[in-house]
Amino acid sequence: EILQLIREMRWLMRLGVEIPENAKMVLLQEQKFKYYNNQLWHILREYDRIVQMVKRDTKNLLAPHLLDLEKKLEPGYTLLTWTSMNIDVYLKQVYKGLYKFEDLIRKINDIIDSRVQKNLKAISKTLLIDLSVPENFSLEEFVERQQKLIASHSRVMNIKNIEVEKAVNDIVHIVSTYQLDDTTIVHESLAEGIKLKRNFYDMMTRALLSNTIISLRALKKRVGHRTTTDHDDDDSPFFQMNVELMIPKVTLNPSFDEVQEAMDRSAMTVLSCSKHLRVWSEGFEDTETEQTFHDFIAADSGVVKMVLVLTGGLHGLKTQVNNFLKEFDKYAFLWKNDKQDEYEKFKKSCPNNKPSLDDFEDKLKEYVNLEKEMTIIPSSKTIGTICLQMDK
Repeated sequence: EILQLIREMRWLMRLGVEIPENAKMVLLQEQKFKYYNNQLWHILREYDRIVQMVKRDTKNLLAPHLLDLEKKLEPGYTLLTWTSMNIDVYLKQVYKGLYKFEDLIRKINDIIDSRVQKNLKAISKTLLIDLSVPENFSLEEFVERQQKLIASHSRVMNIKNIEVEKAVNDIVHIVSTYQLDDTTIVHESLAEGIKLKRNFYDMMTRALLSNTIISLRALKKRVGHRTTTDHDDDDSPFFQMNVELMIPKVTLNPSFDEVQEAMDRSAMTVLSCSKHLRVWSEGFEDTETEQTFHDFIAADSGVVKMVLVLTGGLHGLKTQVNNFLKEFDKYAFLWKNDKQDEYEKFKKSCPNNKPSLDDFEDKLKEYVNLEKEMTIIPSSKTIGTICLQMDK
């Protein structure tokens, strides 16, 4: 309205209209009023910009500080007028308060981004299972490989867990030691700090749940049942099982039970990672507790569901493999029947129990054809992620 008044006065003066002395005094201070107007608009824009920098997680913790900042702005809309003598002092105090508060926000945001969120993201994306196994590995080697990986990841994740807790403690310390200019404002940083710590503790728990479920799901996907015949690189045979003749039947070495046991041990190894990560202390002192995240992670319904699915993860493949092994039943007479008995049956099938040369030749041709049929059996057969080796 002041700027509008100045524009109207200029037009009235050009029209030759006499204007009051008070209006002339305003016109003489045009540059000062425009300067104040620009400064106030800039303060409002800066206030909006800085307040928007406050992260949602720390908003309650910084509520007293935001109130303190608003108290600095309050004289501008309650006490001061355009003719006040201390507008410059007011502007200076507001700018000082704004940039002091911005410095606090930048420190807090830097800790959250670089020490909290970065570590939480790294933990949530850590794969706790090593599926890049070499060829011809044993089940025991596979389990040992997972145990070594977990031991390594546990050390790194424990460091990150401690770093996140210390970062949250540092945030609360910075906020609680920040001097408010308005001493009448109640500063409840300790109570809100505990809420903030619980919030980030929940985030840490979710990050651990995430990498546990992702790892178990990756193991299930890698060894689970597949019916498709096209495989990409990740779907190449994962387990090698030898098809062996253990009279009186064709067997697998290792057996499906042994493979399932290795899967169960690997799943338990994934869960054991959280045993090395201690839960946070209730307060803000650097005290260690004996309790770990394991109890909560292992009891989570999503984790329990994935473990149960893994327990029966090979059932579909087991059915397919057993159906394939049944194809060898037609050769069972070779190791089940007695040769002498078979020869006696052959003789009895001939006239007068005396086989002719033609009878011998026909019978021998049956075995020659059988031998030819067996020589074209492939040396390996891939079913899902299991490679059956039949060299033995």
